Amino acid sequence: MAVKTRSKNTTSRINIDTLPTDVLQDILAYLELEDILNLTMVNRYLQILLPQYDLLWKNHLEETLNSGRTYNSKRSYYKWVLHCVPSHRCIECRTISREYVRSNHVFQLPLCFQCGYDLPKYRLISGAKALEQFKVLSVEDFATLRYSKERTKCCAGLHSHRPLNLASRVKRHEAWQPVLYRRYSRARVEVLAAEKEAERARQTRRKAVDKGTAKASKRRRVGGK
Repeated sequence: MAVKTRSKNTTSRINIDTLPTDVLQDILAYLELEDILNLTMVNRYLQILLPQYDLLWKNHLEETLNSGRTYNSKRSYYKWVLHCVPSHRCIECRTISREYVRSNHVFQLPLCFQCGYDLPKYRLISGAKALEQFKVLSVEDFATLRYSKERTKCCAGLHSHRPLNLASRVKRHEAWQPVLYRRYSRARVEVLAAEKEAERARQTRRKAVDKGTAKASKRRRVGGK
């Protein structure tokens, strides 16, 4: 694998495969864990050589991943790093975090806080706001949706300050009360509302067609007499 290097007037190529191991180790000390893992995937020589550098992987295991205590001696340090990386990497920004990246309960994906907060496709909406914003939805429609178990500040005092138009749409049964407090995927709620609105429009057209057909049939019967 050749890498371009530039001096003042010339451009030369350095073959990484021919670098002395001590020089290579000095270079790797300045690279991020993500970059080192990428090198092992694109270069056959490094794929064989780098897994043998136990000290390198041990340092990243303890410093970058903060997972030194979980090390299983039955595996090499390199393989244990590969085992730990997925649980420390955000699925969106691909950033490897020192802390454990928990799987988002709603989307079933490991998401860092920033991506979950910034990206529109991961935004959440409470059941109360969804019912208030999408009039076509009912409480029963949320039964198939995944929800976040965390209770938000906006839900505090919801029972005492609930809008009047929600009171008639929410059954006064304990089984339906938690829906107001749960948070759902806003994108999925919008899709669900659009589907239900389209179904309602089809039913309205079908009723109109059936009504028109009935009137036409009645006129034909009257005309026949």
